[in-house]
Amino acid sequence: MKIPSEVKLTYHARQRLDERKEVNSYYNTKNLMKSSCKWYNKDDFIKNSNLYLHSLYVCRKSHQIGYITDGKIEIVYNKNSKNVITVLKLDEKFLPITKFIKPEVLEQIKIKKEEKRLKKILNLECC
Repeated sequence: MKIPSEVKLTYHARQRLDERKEVNSYYNTKNLMKSSCKWYNKDDFIKNSNLYLHSLYVCRKSHQIGYITDGKIEIVYNKNSKNVITVLKLDEKFLPITKFIKPEVLEQIKIKKEEKRLKKILNLECC
């Protein structure tokens, strides 16, 4: 399952986000996916891990309901309309989130960060 490129916040979801986000966190309220954080969906989690089972429970195995998290908050959204249904705070028993994510997904993230860093260094040396 791919993470959507656009997820809009309803008024209710915006209120829940304000209540449940950390003080120093910033989320883009026009399009949540443009926030400066890495989003994970239930396919990124290790099968039968506690967080994977939790995400299945939250979605109730519905094909219209999607689940994403950034490690601090959980987002439950409608896949068809791409509107956020609600925002939940991630329970402390799921922290740190990296212990529930597949190793190959973490490796891909690490490779992308390294490529981005190298590209930045090369651009600075060129000019």
